Amino acid sequence: MKKEEKKMHKEQPRELETKGSPLLERYIQRSLSDKMQQVDEQMIAEAIKTLLYEDKNQSKHLN
Repeated sequence: MKKEEKKMHKEQPRELETKGSPLLERYIQRSLSDKMQQVDEQMIAEAIKTLLYEDKNQSKHLN
């Protein structure tokens, strides 16, 4: 019986436990959104650098 219970427990997907305080949940949400924003800003910066580099190379070929 115990083996079956363990097997069933392993098969069930794990859910995030959000039984913490509202303050903790707010901190986690803010931390996640800050990290996501930082990643977005880094990707935008890389895209701008790439575009500037490509534009610089194209202008050399035109002259």
